[in-house]
Amino acid sequence: MLSIVIPCYKEGNNLKIIFEKIGQKYKSMNELEVILVDNGSTDSTKKVITKSVSKFNHFIKFLRIEKNIGYELGIMEGVRIASGEVIAWTHADQSY
Repeated sequence: MLSIVIPCYKEGNNLKIIFEKIGQKYKSMNELEVILVDNGSTDSTKKVITKSVSKFNHFIKFLRIEKNIGYELGIMEGVRIASGEVIAWTHADQSY
């Protein structure tokens, strides 16, 4: 299984696009786990994730860190709860 950690900070608008792509491409993936880590966002990030996770709860995990104390923490907290044999990470702003 592949685990992809996506740390998010004020990414509410970008996450809408990510969830659209997930819905189109990965509806029935059994070998994929996406871990969204809300790193203390103060925008709509938590609301967008909470609303969308219910549609994809079979392979999306959500973790909220109440206070943003760095991008690296988001990655490491996601890695901590990952269950995949291979773990990767990417940016929520789709820059990579």
